[in-house]
Amino acid sequence: MVSGTNSQYSSPRRLLGSLALRMGMITQDQLDSANQRYEELKAKNEGTHFGRVLVNLGFTTIPQIRELVQMQEMSEVRKHDYKFGSLVVEAGLTNPASIADMMRQQAKIFRTKQKVVILGDLLTEAGVITEEQKNNFLKAQHRFKDEVPGVKSEDVAKEKVEPVYYDLIVSTDSMSATLVVVDHPPPPERLDAVMALLKKCKISRGIRTQEEIIAFLNQAPPAGTQWEIAVGFAPRPGVDASIRYHFNTDPLKIGEAREHGAIDFRDRGEIEVVEKDTLLATLTPAIDGQPGESVYGKKIPPPAIKKLKLSSGKGVYLSDDKLNAFASTEGSPALVKGGGITVLPSFTVKGNVDYRSGNIKFKGEVTVKGSVLDGFKVKAKRLVAQEIGAAKIKVKGDVVVSGGIVGATIRAGGSVMAKFIHNSTIEMAGDLLVKKEIMKSKIVLGGEALCDSCHLFSSTISSCGNMIFKEVGNEARTSPATLRLGRCDYWQFKIDDKRLEVSAVEAALEELNQQELSQQNLSLKQQAELNSIQKETTKSEAEIKEIQGKIRARGGGTPAAIQAVSTYNKLIEKLTATNTQREARRVTLLTEIEAAELATTEILANQEKLVLQLEKLNEEVGRMQLDLEERLEKPALLTISGTLHPLNHLSSPHAQTIAKDTYHHVVVREKQGENEKKRVIWGMSINQLKTKKKK
Repeated sequence: MVSGTNSQYSSPRRLLGSLALRMGMITQDQLDSANQRYEELKAKNEGTHFGRVLVNLGFTTIPQIRELVQMQEMSEVRKHDYKFGSLVVEAGLTNPASIADMMRQQAKIFRTKQKVVILGDLLTEAGVITEEQKNNFLKAQHRFKDEVPGVKSEDVAKEKVEPVYYDLIVSTDSMSATLVVVDHPPPPERLDAVMALLKKCKISRGIRTQEEIIAFLNQAPPAGTQWEIAVGFAPRPGVDASIRYHFNTDPLKIGEAREHGAIDFRDRGEIEVVEKDTLLATLTPAIDGQPGESVYGKKIPPPAIKKLKLSSGKGVYLSDDKLNAFASTEGSPALVKGGGITVLPSFTVKGNVDYRSGNIKFKGEVTVKGSVLDGFKVKAKRLVAQEIGAAKIKVKGDVVVSGGIVGATIRAGGSVMAKFIHNSTIEMAGDLLVKKEIMKSKIVLGGEALCDSCHLFSSTISSCGNMIFKEVGNEARTSPATLRLGRCDYWQFKIDDKRLEVSAVEAALEELNQQELSQQNLSLKQQAELNSIQKETTKSEAEIKEIQGKIRARGGGTPAAIQAVSTYNKLIEKLTATNTQREARRVTLLTEIEAAELATTEILANQEKLVLQLEKLNEEVGRMQLDLEERLEKPALLTISGTLHPLNHLSSPHAQTIAKDTYHHVVVREKQGENEKKRVIWGMSINQLKTKKKK
């Protein structure tokens, strides 16, 4: 008899595989392959741990298996502890709320210290139960395993062989020979007659053993009986060679399907990027087939097989056995004409970014020989282009444009370089370098504006560092600009964004805590129901035995006795039917409990991940805040190598002013002073640039 906790629904192998799948360590196909390999080893009596199978197949690593085994151990402990808690509550020693609180403490210890502690120890340490009570409850959870019945062999009875004559029928494909009973030959010729017939017909392959032939003859089959006495061996087909590519080999995508069946032909997904030494392709060599033989011993060749080989191009190298292709550099993998594989460190658009190319998403550098047209997007590590229109650009590094930027929205983790910028919104971490002009744009930069030959008007520039322009505003005073000097808005935005991430992770962690609490309450209810079913079943079985005893004691064949026995039997049928329903519910509960255990284990793992993520985010916020404070301590200057026209708005962290006159060759800085009351006051000073004296 198997108890509830040791049923087929709690297979350690199934739990380990399910955990690996839920944690994203393996795919469903890999899990199926591992299960198949495990069964093969088991059939050969080469038993092994399921985790070892996953490691040997290359699906997981040993540290990952250790992590899964620890989670599995925790899951097993919690599974038994739910029943343990129910027993303690039933004994009136505590209440469900106290048990739930202890279970939360148990989960917290596992999450923070990676230590598995049983509920009994926690209850004992808290003084809820004594050591003796804990041991008694643990003994009450004793489990038994099924006994595997032995397999008995049976001897084949030997009977007298009845004399018969035989004939032989060979199939048209010569793969089968059938013995036909015709008559009874003299007894001494029983086996010899069959063997002589086979020799006469030149049957030499796939003949049944003499023991099998004798067993057939001993059955004394009647005339006309047919029996297959020889079977040829069909040729075993070989296996074609195959190449498995570990990257997307079809980069030409139609577009992303949207609501109501519409397709966005601009969005074709991300261009794949691989790291150095990434496995790109695996060759499975062809396996030669094995020839077959007819019953006459004639060889039958197997079907032809297809053979292949890996071919490497630029950025790719092959393993010594030529069975695996790897990337020799970071970049984008692709198949080339002839079946070769290449990996290029950058992605080049030969023309424009338009409907032909679609939006560009690439983790490396993107070079656009033409322009990024209106309405399209580029997401990359670095972007080089001729021009950028009203597009959305997001890069981790620099944006280098040989022409102009008109109407774009750009977010760059590096610098932006262009001939001119019109009607654009740009945020960047690095420096701004513009040769000709900036008009009707809003730019926030974390570095410096190094535009010593540029004319700026009708725009807002916020810079954390220095600014250099040739001319700001115009003589007509119709296009003033706003320059926010020494304002680290970009870095403050980054800190604010990171704090939003912190808030999101905190909310997700709180949600997981609520899920864990709900799951614990559900598991306690399920375990309580399971205990109730087991008690009721035991009670019904005792009632059935008692009634059966009454039937045996009743005896006699009087009408009263017969009526009583009939009543007893009906009562037994009713109790048995109820127990059958209880058993069905018990099986369902075991399945639900296992699902709840897996869900709880997954919640614990996710909680641990979020806690680590939260710690990392808070550290990043702290570092970013310190960096911002250091940047703000450095004074920033605005240098005008040409003309600063009136009405341009100038501001700094502590002061602001509007240029009232026309200035030539000046430097603007924030100035600190004191008033007559010795209080600190701030202002903006506009001073003539110092020029070197000629010798």
